[in-house]
Amino acid sequence: MRRERISKPANIKVEITKIRIKMENPDQAKVSFRQSYRADSLTKRTSKTLMMRKTEGKWFIEQELTDR
Repeated sequence: MRRERISKPANIKVEITKIRIKMENPDQAKVSFRQSYRADSLTKRTSKTLMMRKTEGKWFIEQELTDR
């Protein structure tokens, strides 16, 4: 039953709202937002914060925090 549930194709929709970016310094940023996730049988809203770091000219996620 579990195998069928996780292998079955699902209609997935992810929306991001209330995006806020705070530059901690030129190479570090804190990005906060609300994420709404919808799949066939699951709906979830979560607040997330990403700690981003710029390395060699590219931004990378250093840490992801979730408020449930």
